[in-house]
Amino acid sequence: MKKLISIALVAVMATGSVITANAADTKAVKPHKGIEILGSPIKTKNNTVNIYTYNMSKAQTGGFKLEGKKSGKTYKYLFKNYNTAPKAITLPSTETYNIWTCVANGSGGTTSLDLRQAGGEYIKVKAKLSDIDPTHFNSNGTHTKSGHTYNFTYQKVNNGYYDSVLFFQSGGVFTGTAPDSKGYVTFYISTDVHDMTCYYTEYGYDIGLESNGGSGVNGGIIEDLIFGNFDFDLSVDINDVSLLQQYLAGSVEFDSLQVFYADINRDGKKDVKDVTALQTAIAD
Repeated sequence: MKKLISIALVAVMATGSVITANAADTKAVKPHKGIEILGSPIKTKNNTVNIYTYNMSKAQTGGFKLEGKKSGKTYKYLFKNYNTAPKAITLPSTETYNIWTCVANGSGGTTSLDLRQAGGEYIKVKAKLSDIDPTHFNSNGTHTKSGHTYNFTYQKVNNGYYDSVLFFQSGGVFTGTAPDSKGYVTFYISTDVHDMTCYYTEYGYDIGLESNGGSGVNGGIIEDLIFGNFDFDLSVDINDVSLLQQYLAGSVEFDSLQVFYADINRDGKKDVKDVTALQTAIAD
């Protein structure tokens, strides 16, 4: 999978979070940009696919498919079917899956999905696409390749169309999205230290006598959006435990995303219980 550059972070905490008073908290929030924690937590169950959308057109053709690794059975979900309301769909508890991206005239490669422990709490975030990956997204959130610019909707043009899809997957939650006028999107991330947040894209066009597709990103890991990943590398490990201990002791400063991550057990406090919860999660 493609390893992405570190993204800057907006200094906004999740709504309703309670921060334990200590010296580091007063210095933690910095004027970063790129990611905003919106809060709005949702709860999901194991063995469910949870589908949300943001700013998507009713004409959107894109979505994703899940292919059972044991059974080979395929489940296809088009985001336009969930524009009016999110949906939780229960799948077999004995199965793991491959994820495929799809648009009207093609589909992308696969990554793996295990829903057996995917239940839990998810938090809504707002992100600027060009801060997530400036090599893939333009400043307004579009993508340009081979002289064609895609805006992650179904675009009618003379003699044909452009078709593209963008979605984010974290644990069992899939958020289909298109950028707003400033290049921002909204999606959900898991608060389980074992879950990564990834983005997926796929492209296609059919104009006159020319058609083509593919060349999307299949499971691009957003390494800064791994819950509990205080050092913003690609894993949660003993280094993150050490940083959390130092933060609670007041010897290091955290930025706003790190402060959000510090509530590992999601009880509204940041204390030694979070250190224990992080150690336990790493050992599992």
